Amino acid sequence: MKKVHGPLEGYLAIECASYMAGPVATKVLADFGARVIRIEPVTGDPSRGFNRLFGPKCPSENNTMNETLHGNKENISLNLKTEEGAAIMRQLLDKADVFMTNYTIPTLKHLHITYEELHEQYPRMVYGYVNGLGEKGKDAGRPGFDITSYWSRGGVFSQLGDPGSEPMAITSGMGDNPTGISLAAGILAALIEREKTGYGDKVTAALYHTAIWTNNMELCASNYVDVKRGSRRLPKSAFTNTYCASDGRWLTICLMRPDVEFPILCEAGENPELPKDPRFIGATNMFINRGALVEEISKMFAKFTRDEWEVRLTQRRLPYEIHQTFKEILHDQQALDNEFLMPVTYPNGSVGLAPTIPVKLASYGTTSALNYAALQGEQTVDIMRELGYSDEDIARMDAENKVFVHKS
Repeated sequence: MKKVHGPLEGYLAIECASYMAGPVATKVLADFGARVIRIEPVTGDPSRGFNRLFGPKCPSENNTMNETLHGNKENISLNLKTEEGAAIMRQLLDKADVFMTNYTIPTLKHLHITYEELHEQYPRMVYGYVNGLGEKGKDAGRPGFDITSYWSRGGVFSQLGDPGSEPMAITSGMGDNPTGISLAAGILAALIEREKTGYGDKVTAALYHTAIWTNNMELCASNYVDVKRGSRRLPKSAFTNTYCASDGRWLTICLMRPDVEFPILCEAGENPELPKDPRFIGATNMFINRGALVEEISKMFAKFTRDEWEVRLTQRRLPYEIHQTFKEILHDQQALDNEFLMPVTYPNGSVGLAPTIPVKLASYGTTSALNYAALQGEQTVDIMRELGYSDEDIARMDAENKVFVHKS
């Protein structure tokens, strides 16, 4: 593996997790230079099957979906239910600065890797834990996924789509990713605190909690009013809304100073008289008559194509963006110039574009795409040799299903 240079060089993190939110946190640590060793079950991580969500054309290996979770990490595959597999993990923990898991509480207890047990043995180690609904209350042990804990219980579904419509289809990982970023921030804070006290802390992040924080405006407003599902035809504001151009392509405007920007928008749309309409003079009238205002602005947008609107809005420095498909984003020069996407080259020579973590340090540049996501057990031999195991011991434990070694 190529060495990743960053401010966390010299730190070791052990990941014992599956799916997305937890691995996102350690991905951030890895991209900041920490050595991250991912412990994968000998049966394989179910997240390796994510490609099936998108059909048979998405390969199971050499798939850039894996890079967003596991690029720049080493992989050792252990059977933690066996004495020898558990012993190998303990040897890794002897050196670790961070341990991160998202296993359920019963599994943590069964494997003896709860915070209480590990903190007693490794008091300097920071313990990161991701869960669905929190650690207290009657639902604390319920299995949590982003579509259940974040989207459903977290209220996100309740605000999407037109009033009375069925819940909308969602994109994958939109609750997992911010939860993982939140956990990474907490782990970094705990490492700083350890420098002062000498002791590691427990850092937790819950998908449900992240949803509550992410939707804080609607939740805070719900203290005073009943926040119902909105519609683009009757939004909170006609000036923070989506509009369709004459070629069927959509744009979003976000005019936070309508008293100043509304006349400029109307000038761009060749309807300079619209701001003089008595229905739309003053903030109160704009709100009361926002449905009619949406209709009038929609008529303006229907006069020109999306490309023409891009020129008109850009020239007048009005805040807007076009609606892009994910396929279009892969070819968006703005994303490529800023290394929001980076090419990943696989051992078979294929190349794919993968997202980078959404934060950078200027001194180190973009480190996300230095290493592709390791195959299951790809570093099992190297890590076990580093711990003092002989090749004969490794081969025996591989045959006994206590470890898994990738065979190239």
